[in-house]
Amino acid sequence: MGSDPAVQATFRESIRRLDYLIRMVGLSPLTREILDHAAKLWADCRGRGLPNTNEDRIDIDVIVAAEAVQMNAEVLTQNAKDFTKHGLKIATL
Repeated sequence: MGSDPAVQATFRESIRRLDYLIRMVGLSPLTREILDHAAKLWADCRGRGLPNTNEDRIDIDVIVAAEAVQMNAEVLTQNAKDFTKHGLKIATL
């Protein structure tokens, strides 16, 4: 984190906001089932020519998408285009 006071303050504020979000919406475990579903979403997007990232990487968006599918949840994002290809319910900021 370093000794820069501004960086430390930003870090503390980020942690405070994350803690608040977890208290408000909860935190679900990342399971093997979710990761397997994410891999299927990733492969499906690649097969349709709709990758989110480099060929050799699986990106976090497909993991979030897989978790949303498992929870039958809506995804709240500023980047809806990376989630609409998965057929999810999207709410934008």
